[in-house]
Amino acid sequence: MTSSTNSQNFLEDLNSIAGSYVLDTSLSYVSGQLAVIPTQKLYNTSTTSAATLNSNLTPANFNSIDTTDITSFINQFYTKVLGYPSTSSIPSAAYDPSNSASPLKGLYNIYTASVGANPNIGNTDLSSIINVSNLPGQFKAAFSDFIKNFNFSILSSSSTSETLTLNGTTYTATLSNNYGNFTKAFLNYLSTTTVIQTSNKSSVLSLLNSQNSTGVTYVQSYQAIYESFNGPVGTLSQNSANWTVAQRVFVQRLSAFYTSELAKTATSSQPSGSFEASQDLGDWYSYTQNLYYNPQFSPTALTRDSNSTYILNEVLLALISMLGTIQNVAASQSQTLSFLSQWQAAYSDKLRQMRTFSQGDGTVLGGTNGWDKDAAQATRNALNNVNQNYISKLQASQQTLSDQAKSLQANVNQSNDAASQQGSVADSILQQLSTILSAIFK
Repeated sequence: MTSSTNSQNFLEDLNSIAGSYVLDTSLSYVSGQLAVIPTQKLYNTSTTSAATLNSNLTPANFNSIDTTDITSFINQFYTKVLGYPSTSSIPSAAYDPSNSASPLKGLYNIYTASVGANPNIGNTDLSSIINVSNLPGQFKAAFSDFIKNFNFSILSSSSTSETLTLNGTTYTATLSNNYGNFTKAFLNYLSTTTVIQTSNKSSVLSLLNSQNSTGVTYVQSYQAIYESFNGPVGTLSQNSANWTVAQRVFVQRLSAFYTSELAKTATSSQPSGSFEASQDLGDWYSYTQNLYYNPQFSPTALTRDSNSTYILNEVLLALISMLGTIQNVAASQSQTLSFLSQWQAAYSDKLRQMRTFSQGDGTVLGGTNGWDKDAAQATRNALNNVNQNYISKLQASQQTLSDQAKSLQANVNQSNDAASQQGSVADSILQQLSTILSAIFK
């Protein structure tokens, strides 16, 4: 497993690590890219936007109502900062961050550097081993997500001078204007604290000056996390034909994870989705950990909806609920069956009380003293006929109840069988949960 000390330091100093990347804007590459927006020309003049950037990049012009994605940001920038009339058409190139005419070209370059796909500074940590698709689209999705959650109130902040102490070295950066606060927030959003390949940790530090090189201790690596669960991979050759089996498997899994993260972050307005190595590090950790237990585990099982990770538990709860319902139905049916049995017993008891009259039976009608023999027999026959009709009706009703009881008994048996089947499924899921928990805590 990876060192717990390094992991704890990584989590505890996350903002500081990002700060060492963000605040030192004297670096030639980073500062050069951040200078792209201030060098944009005002409408029909040769004057650069630096003259009006700070006074116009304010919450009055850029806010959560008027600026909700990358398109609205470009629109506001051209009309509020560059002074384009609302009736003028904004150049289509402005909306393509990879186009040199776009004011976001510099931020786009920093973004590609942060994800390991910028050959201009030699940082192809990701793009050298897997196919990275539609980087402009990914930047649009990432920037739209950034601007949607941006705290526009910092655009009215006064000048600040911030210091950061990392590994005993203190760094100072002055954010003297609204644009500085804006770029600080964007770079903090990227938080480049993670690389893909262990051998390329220094690629991130190429964005820092040599004095910051101590920060490499805290830079995480996708490859190192993968190796801690799935075995060594080693340094990948620039020629994929020379990759070992382990390296090919690593690249295939990384590619599948990359594609899955793009799909997971895609929206109807930004269908490309986005990938940020640092922000997606938690998903990568979960993915590689699951690969240790199940080599066939798919990254598509990862989701930003935490409830779906409890699917087995939810299915088990549903089965328990269904099992309880079936048992309640069976209990109700059994109660009805008991009632029908008591009803049949009442009919049987009534049938046992029915009399048949005959001569000499000890009743008044069975004697001969003072009775006309023929009249007594006629009376007995008439009463016997009445009783027989009554007995027939009681027997018919008793048979009907018997048929209903037999049918209900069959239903009770079916309900008990269904409860038994659901119980077996629940037992199976409990066994799977037990196996998973045993694998996690072994």
